[in-house]
Amino acid sequence: MSANLHSAPEVALQAISDLLRAQPLLSQSLYEQSCSARWQFTFEHFVKILARSAASRFKPGIPSVGELENYLALLHLQDLALASACAAGNEFAWEYFIKNFRSYLHSAAAAILKRSADSPEASELADALFAELYGMDEAKPGRGSLLNYFHGRSKLSTWLRTVLAQTPHRRRSHQQTLGNLSMSRRRMGTLVVSRQQPSALSPRQTRTARNISRCSRLP
Repeated sequence: MSANLHSAPEVALQAISDLLRAQPLLSQSLYEQSCSARWQFTFEHFVKILARSAASRFKPGIPSVGELENYLALLHLQDLALASACAAGNEFAWEYFIKNFRSYLHSAAAAILKRSADSPEASELADALFAELYGMDEAKPGRGSLLNYFHGRSKLSTWLRTVLAQTPHRRRSHQQTLGNLSMSRRRMGTLVVSRQQPSALSPRQTRTARNISRCSRLP
């Protein structure tokens, strides 16, 4: 059973991180399975990613070693590493994400809306989600990337489709426009920096967005 401790989030994160460090063989194996080094994540950074995921599952308690091991064994580690890298603004992770999920998101949007994949409506829905994934949602300024809420308990594609289906509701409830970035409409479905609000992006975000735009034009 989980310890029934109503810990502050930082305390739980630290406790779970300590549990992971106390199991170096397990943690190192999970690190290698996740391919986190591809995104330039150190082992220590990956431990923090795992701790954040576990803390979200067991809050407000702290799991036992057995519970933690069982939980980690079920995670989609490579998807978790990719999502974490994108949320952190890693430009190479974003290029990989765009190449591998761009078409999927447009097809999923089309299926949800019962439109063709290249319809303006499908593009608009996919674009709205891209903005939230990138952390540029004006409805919730300062929240950061929506990918911070992915914890690896499902495949990333499954999670993306679920979040995509909820996007129209979020947009209606906040009644906001994307405003600070434009999205390519029929074929690319990628992020580019808006010329109207250049100060909205940090230098790193600007570089990342430009690289994503370049990536989208590759065959």
